[in-house]
Amino acid sequence: MLSASRPIVAELISLGQLTRIQDHGQLQSKLGKSIDGRSVQRTLKFIEGVGPLVEEPPETHVHLAKAAEKTRVTLRAILEMLFGQFLPTVFRLQGCHGLEAVLVSPDEITACIADPPPDASDEIRFWMG
Repeated sequence: MLSASRPIVAELISLGQLTRIQDHGQLQSKLGKSIDGRSVQRTLKFIEGVGPLVEEPPETHVHLAKAAEKTRVTLRAILEMLFGQFLPTVFRLQGCHGLEAVLVSPDEITACIADPPPDASDEIRFWMG
């Protein structure tokens, strides 16, 4: 539903954006690993309202994984910036769904790292340097 890779889903769980139906570290069943649909719906609603739809990606914006590669910042930090609304311009690519539609600016990520907002976590502050 989110059009996200397992690593992205794992980071969304650790950030508290997604919640498991049962939170038990050793549980191996599929039910125990299932995500609560209400948190999926909240996350989708946020993504659908995060930025305007564009037909072509602007030259300044890339997908989340590419942004992590270009900036050498973890996906966790980028997702926190996205959900914390620390990135001034975010777009969504028309014809794509969920997180695969999200386009962010590596320059804005770098600027956020250089001058993090007061309520930024240690994950974002770690990248300052």
